[in-house]
Amino acid sequence: MFNAEVIARAAYRCKKPLISAIGHEIDYTILDFVADRRAPTPSAAAELAVPDREEQKRILLDLQQNIRKNMQNRFDLCYNGLEQYNFVLEQGPAHQSWQKKHDLLQQAKDEIRQQMQTQQNDAELQLQHAAALAGSLNPYKVLARGYAMVTTANGAILDAENLQPEKTIYVRSVSHRAKCRVEAVEEINENTQKF
Repeated sequence: MFNAEVIARAAYRCKKPLISAIGHEIDYTILDFVADRRAPTPSAAAELAVPDREEQKRILLDLQQNIRKNMQNRFDLCYNGLEQYNFVLEQGPAHQSWQKKHDLLQQAKDEIRQQMQTQQNDAELQLQHAAALAGSLNPYKVLARGYAMVTTANGAILDAENLQPEKTIYVRSVSHRAKCRVEAVEEINENTQKF
């Protein structure tokens, strides 16, 4: 089936990235050569498709640290500029000019603090969103919400198209596995929603 030319051509023209995960096959198929990635099992393909939560968290933490460093550098520059103006003030009677520049520096310092706080809040929101997304994509949490998946005896996920009468399958939930036998496979009529 996975060596069919029509499937290979359809996979080649697909705009979205494809992962070939036929599972427990010794030989390569044509589909393996046109897919963007090849995984040995469907479970391994799911791991490739789902972003690593810890990696995403590390990236966001690095971004947050870079933002803080940049803000601190700008703050230090403003502070050094203020020190230079203080030195100029001590050298001559430029009180009025100094006051204007001092006010400008104070305003710039307040704006920098506000920007730093806003960027920090944005980074924390992105981190929370990435953590929530990674959690929602966890297959075990999906099973914990009441879903189940059909597998073979060795745990490989079974596609509905591969169900056959008299075949033994396993229905897996988050904490249990039921051994079942397929009595019949019937096609659903999408127009009437009847079997």
